[in-house]
Amino acid sequence: METKADFDPIWVSDDVSPEIAEFIQSARLVMLKMKDGEVIKRAIASGQSLVQGASAFVAQTINLVESKLGDLSQQDENVVAVHLAGTIVDYAAAEGDPEAKDKKRAVESIARAAMRTLQADAQPQAAQPPMQQAGPEQAPMQPLMAAANG
Repeated sequence: METKADFDPIWVSDDVSPEIAEFIQSARLVMLKMKDGEVIKRAIASGQSLVQGASAFVAQTINLVESKLGDLSQQDENVVAVHLAGTIVDYAAAEGDPEAKDKKRAVESIARAAMRTLQADAQPQAAQPPMQQAGPEQAPMQPLMAAANG
């Protein structure tokens, strides 16, 4: 994926589809409009590190926008996470956050952590269908076990 050395809050990579570019811009609007940008400040300051606070905010923003515009593939979520992380890192750098000095590293770390959160959120949903299937398969075994023991 193409990266930009000096992240710009409205920049979108040239290799992003128009649909994903629209999703990114919608997510940025959501981030910036939440309490007039105060939520971004809190996200930057809330965690023990820039990565911790910002990654949770990126994951929440992606989930919120997905609930309105539809779910993305994991690959597309990653593209969005990188772009949103860039927006937050730009803001943190402008605020003088020392963790935002190495912008590329900060963006990559935030995006990775946000993706771990998004994947963890998706895991329980993926685990439910096999458990539901296992229930009916086990039901016939109970009478057989009762007959063997009786």
